[in-house]
Amino acid sequence: MNRFAKNLLWLIFVGLVGLSVYLWISHEQPQIVQLLARAPVSEAPPRPAVVPSAITFVPPPEPLADPSLPAPADRDAALANLGRAALGAVLFDERFEATGIVRRIVVSVDALPGPKLALKDRLLRAVPGYFAVEGSDTDLHRSPLNDARYRPLVDAFAQLNVAALLLHYRQWYPLFQQIYAEIADPRALFNDRLIAVIDQLLAVEIPASPPRLVHPGVYYRYADPALEAQGVGAKMLFRLGPAHAARVQHKLQEFRAGLTAAP
Repeated sequence: MNRFAKNLLWLIFVGLVGLSVYLWISHEQPQIVQLLARAPVSEAPPRPAVVPSAITFVPPPEPLADPSLPAPADRDAALANLGRAALGAVLFDERFEATGIVRRIVVSVDALPGPKLALKDRLLRAVPGYFAVEGSDTDLHRSPLNDARYRPLVDAFAQLNVAALLLHYRQWYPLFQQIYAEIADPRALFNDRLIAVIDQLLAVEIPASPPRLVHPGVYYRYADPALEAQGVGAKMLFRLGPAHAARVQHKLQEFRAGLTAAP
């Protein structure tokens, strides 16, 4: 017999017993019934008002610090030192911002497919000099003189040790994920976003010859609407030129392979 059937039989039994007692009292003991009918009904004493006590908020315990990461106050300095070791001290100090590095990395990666990246969020400072163009007013295009401006950065990026880069990325990943959860969907993973952005950059087709430019205002724009509609990352590759862009894409392919390789 299941539990429900047992409970049902028990309720029936209690009901029958109660009914039997009532019938016995009303039939065999009429005086009891009369006494009960004449007995005054006493009111229950008023219950004192219950005043809820003040609720004390107990904050959750602080998460344990990751022993593999520096203290929060030391993280920018630690990342800057890693950047100096990987890219060279002179290049890093001249071309990169050294504060809020984790946030700058996350925001920059997330913005590369989009139309712009706010100046305050950039990790990389503007390359010294001016973007060089050549040709007539009706046929402007990128000048090969730009190659020298970008070469130090491209050389440093191309010689990065991918194995060491992946090791540091995995060590610092909890902080990357924390920042990404603040600026994007908290359920999304920064690692997924990073791979998707790299895939978009790898898919960018660099024009074999410099595309035509127009100069409607302060900045140069691409005459081809399809090129002008590309994201920040794609336009960076266009400005580098075919040779430099190919080297950057090759290193991105190496890094992506490491990200997706089985541990």
